[in-house]
Amino acid sequence: MINKIINYLSTMKFATIMLLFFAFSIGYATFIENDFGAVSAQALIYKMWWFEFIILSLAISLILNIFKRKLFRKEKLATLMFHFSFITIILGAAVTRYVSYEGMMIIKEGESQDVFLSSETFLSLKVHDEINKFSYDHNLNLSAITKKFDNTPILKHLFCNYFNLNSNKLSKSFSVEYVDFLTNVKDSVISRNVSGLTLTSSLENSKKGTEISIEEMTTKDILFNEELYFGGVNFTLNNPSENSVNFSLKEEKLICLSDFDVKVNTMPPSGNGTLYKKGEEFVIKPMSLLEINGNRYMFADYSYKEEKEIFSISKNMSDSYNGRTIDALVLNVSSANYQKRVTITGRKGIYPTTKEFKLNGLNFSLSYGPIFYKTPFQIHLKDFQLETYPGSMSPASFASEVEVIDGNKITPYRIFMNNILDYKGFRFFQASYEEDESGTILSVNHDFWGTLITYIGYFFMMLGMILVFFYKKTRFNNLTERLNKLISISLLLPFP
Repeated sequence: MINKIINYLSTMKFATIMLLFFAFSIGYATFIENDFGAVSAQALIYKMWWFEFIILSLAISLILNIFKRKLFRKEKLATLMFHFSFITIILGAAVTRYVSYEGMMIIKEGESQDVFLSSETFLSLKVHDEINKFSYDHNLNLSAITKKFDNTPILKHLFCNYFNLNSNKLSKSFSVEYVDFLTNVKDSVISRNVSGLTLTSSLENSKKGTEISIEEMTTKDILFNEELYFGGVNFTLNNPSENSVNFSLKEEKLICLSDFDVKVNTMPPSGNGTLYKKGEEFVIKPMSLLEINGNRYMFADYSYKEEKEIFSISKNMSDSYNGRTIDALVLNVSSANYQKRVTITGRKGIYPTTKEFKLNGLNFSLSYGPIFYKTPFQIHLKDFQLETYPGSMSPASFASEVEVIDGNKITPYRIFMNNILDYKGFRFFQASYEEDESGTILSVNHDFWGTLITYIGYFFMMLGMILVFFYKKTRFNNLTERLNKLISISLLLPFP
C-alpha cells in the first residue's frame, strides 16, 4: 500500500494535477487581490493549509523523482540541478513564510528608532489575575469574504476566520472565541433614549455676579433616579428628596419642584426672568438659566443614551482603496459562567488601540492590529531629502540620510530607491515619507536565511541551464535534434 502511494506521488500524472491546482489557485488569487486587496488573497489562498499542501506535494514529487529516475548520474546532472533548484526555492519560501517577518519603521528627522510595526495583524491578548500574567500574540489572516459555516464545526475550523484561544494557566480558565469580522466599518445609531439632563455652571462667576463664560463652564449630568450635588445644591431626577431641587420628566416635559426659590431666565437673558417660590411647580425648557441660592446653573439639554451598531461599507481591504477606514473584530470572551461580547478595531499599518475590562476576577487587555518588533540596533535619521518635479509638488525622488547606531559603532548610510541598507540580517528600503515631510517611512525585512536559501535555488537553476548545453542526453538536445531533422526534410522537399 505504501509503495503504491509513493509510486503514485512520483508519477507525472500526480505532478500535473498539482500544477493545475497551483495554477488555478494563483490565478483565482489574482482576481481576489484585484477586487478585495492582497490581504484577502493571502487569507483565502496563499496562507491556507491546502495551498501549502499543494506546494509540499510538488516538493515531495520532485524528491521522489530524483530517486525514481536515478538522477545521481553524470549524464542526468542538468536535470538533477533543476530538481534541486525547485526543491531549494520551495524550502526558502517555507523559511520566509514561517520564520521571517517584515514591517514599517517611522522615524522623525533628528530622532532614533529601534522598533517597527509588523506587516501582519495579530490579536494581542494579555490577562492577569493580580498574581500571574498570561500574554499571547495570535497571528490572524482574516477576510471579509470568507464564508461562514456556523453549524459545521469542522468546516469553520478549516475554511473560515474562526479561532478559539483558551488557557487554564491562571487562577481561573478563560477562552476568547471568534464571532465576526467586519471591514471598513462605520456606526449608526439604532436607538436614542433620554438618560438624564445636563447642567452647566461657572460657580465662581455666579457668586461675583458676572456673566458666565462658556469656556469656563463645568458640565455635569443628572441621571434618572439619581442625585447630583453641584455647587452646594442637591439636584434629583425622578427621585425627589428633601432640601433639593427635584426634577421629573412627565409627558416629554421637564417639571421642577424646588425646596428653594428659583429664578428662571431664557438664554440669552431677557429681562429679570421669572421667580418661582419654594414648593411651586413649573416647567423649564432647554437653554434656561436658573439662579439658586446665588449660584447660576444652565439647563443645557437632555443627555441621551445611544445604542450604536457597526456595519461594513465595503469588503475591499486594499490600502489603495479610497474608502478604506478601520476593521472590527467581534469576540466572545468567557470565564466560567461569565461571558462578554467585545468589539475591537484595528487594521494593518495602523497603531493598535487597546480595550481593557474585567471578567470573573480576571483583567483582560485586547488589541487587534500589528505588533511591534525590535531591532538590536538603532536607526538615526539625520536628514530626509525630497525632490519634486519642477513647477509641481509631485515627488520626483526622496532619500534618507541615516546612521546605524550599534553600541559605540556608528555607520552613516544613504537610503533611496535602489540603495538598500543591509545590516545584521535586516534590510531597510525607502518606502514613503510623512505627509508633512517631517520624517521617513522605511520598509523593514528580516529574512536572511529565506533569502539566502532562495538564492541558492536560483544558482542551481542557472547551473542547470548551463549544463543543458554540455550534455547530449537532455530534453533540450533531443528537441534540437528533432528540429534539425525537420529542417533537413523541409529543405529536401520540392518547392511549388
